[in-house]
Amino acid sequence: MKRSWILSGLAVVFFSTAAGAMKIPLPPEFKDASLTINVQMQAWDQATESGGPPQCVGLTCTGPTAWDDRIFVRRARLIISGDFTKQIHFYFNIDAPNTGRSGTSGTVVGLPGPVILQDLRMVYEPTPGIFISGGFLIEPLSHHIHQSTLSFKTIEIHAATLRFQQTGTGNTNTVFREPGVEAHGWFLDKKVGFRIGLYNGVRGSPDPNFLPLNPDGIPRIAGYLHYNFLESEERGFLYQGIYFSDKPILSIGFGINYQPKSVRNTAANPNPGGVSDYRGTAADLFAEFPFPGNQALNFEFDFYNYSFGDKHPSTGNGFFSDLGYRFGQWQPVVSYEYFAGTSNEGVAADDVRIWTAGLNWWINKTAANLKLEFQHMRRGLLTAPNGTPTPGNQNQKIVTLAAQLFF
Repeated sequence: MKRSWILSGLAVVFFSTAAGAMKIPLPPEFKDASLTINVQMQAWDQATESGGPPQCVGLTCTGPTAWDDRIFVRRARLIISGDFTKQIHFYFNIDAPNTGRSGTSGTVVGLPGPVILQDLRMVYEPTPGIFISGGFLIEPLSHHIHQSTLSFKTIEIHAATLRFQQTGTGNTNTVFREPGVEAHGWFLDKKVGFRIGLYNGVRGSPDPNFLPLNPDGIPRIAGYLHYNFLESEERGFLYQGIYFSDKPILSIGFGINYQPKSVRNTAANPNPGGVSDYRGTAADLFAEFPFPGNQALNFEFDFYNYSFGDKHPSTGNGFFSDLGYRFGQWQPVVSYEYFAGTSNEGVAADDVRIWTAGLNWWINKTAANLKLEFQHMRRGLLTAPNGTPTPGNQNQKIVTLAAQLFF
């Protein structure tokens, strides 16, 4: 008996096609249990203006001027999920991201890339539609941060407007995941979705020359509230960037993320070397309206306001707007992403302007697709203290071709 179900499981693993997930047969005594294996692969060919290593002659080096074309694996994920019982579920995701991608100095990430734990969720469902999760979780803030990477309209997440502290240092980063515990789910016939939780956040400081970060060990608190006017988006743990729905979708959301004394003050701060509270707030709008002939309008707008303390480059306001129109399998997309500091007074600015135009070919919806995208990115000090425009610290054009498979 045991050998037969093991052989059946191996057969499923080796002979399943990209048509769907690998359902692993389990012995009959585990009647309410299930085990599923998925694989996500994303390969990019990305050409970046002035993106190569510095050009050096002897001891003299100048910044790169040529286009740098790099082929790399952006995501290579093995996802294992399932149920222990009807009320206990799990999700495990490991990733080898950016394998073969160049670093800031032009060096190349080794092959294979570093393997990381991307997600780990242990879930208890006390009643249908209410979930208590613990593990390595995405911090709530907005619709976009809880979207599946399979379904972005743009090729990549809008990282320039998603700003958090880095655990243990107080710097900003775009990791978005931390150990924590949260409750999420929906009510009012799936009109309202919610998630709220406590997360480790920043803990301590190894440097004796500075005041400690989060000296009282207070966890980060974060929450997100989501309202669906028409067809509901409350279908699982993640939202989607595109649904291919035959019913109209219109939703709004509001989020907050907070941890006291978790940001290291900058030298320009009136209290240099001290610590400040972190607060992020967000509001978003998502819409997808289908039309006859297998067409659909898809729109998303997210607004963010951050406080990292006085004169911090990430204290300010940001937003992005995505607009796509799908004709069958084809979807042209335009996007604009923006962030402006309100407290840095032109010092160590990290302002952002990103214009994007792309074309998506949804060959098999989100399971198999090809995307071509052109970006113009400006980042850094975009306006001098006297109000005159500046070229910024980063002013690049980027062309990316991305292929994705999920099975």
